[in-house]
Amino acid sequence: MSILLTSDEIAEITAYQRPKQQIEELARQGIPFRVNRYGKPLVAREAALQVFGVKRSGEREQGIDLDALNEATGNGQNATH
Repeated sequence: MSILLTSDEIAEITAYQRPKQQIEELARQGIPFRVNRYGKPLVAREAALQVFGVKRSGEREQGIDLDALNEATGNGQNATH
């Protein structure tokens, strides 16, 4: 899989076929892009995934894992509330 979105994927995200309109829509959606020498937008796949909130396989969610903390400290055993 390429590190850049395909032209078809950019068209799907923006709902536009023309590069000028795609560029305007990518900017409106806050999707980072670069423009190549032909005037077409280039979008890094990773950047698009981040904007859409997609987590990569194996990526851990940020935050505190309370179960792991309790297990490590021994507080998870026979706890009653």
